[in-house]
Amino acid sequence: MISNTQNLILYLIEYASFNDFDGRIVTNDLRQHEHLWDAVTMQRDYAPLITLRDLPHDDFNVDCLYIITDEKRYHELQNIGLTWSPDDIDVIKGNEAKKLIGGCNPVLHPVLLRFWWD
Repeated sequence: MISNTQNLILYLIEYASFNDFDGRIVTNDLRQHEHLWDAVTMQRDYAPLITLRDLPHDDFNVDCLYIITDEKRYHELQNIGLTWSPDDIDVIKGNEAKKLIGGCNPVLHPVLLRFWWD
């Protein structure tokens, strides 16, 4: 079940359509395949405060979708993500993934999928 907070994030992602990124297609796929991921967010990859700058202009200025999943599920989700026409896809595993999400339960082994659009 998708949490209320996650639903708000999905709504913002849907609203953020630009260039080759179609937020409606991405969020529809994510909702249809919610069993493949644990959490999703979207932000500016290298300049996150640009989003803050553009909010008064009703612009959710983002370019990078991050998804937390795991080893068993990420391949299928990555294949779905290829249909979204990203300019770049990264699979982040191990200690790098744990560091990026601020650590986690040592029993868990998160995989981060990063989709970027220009």
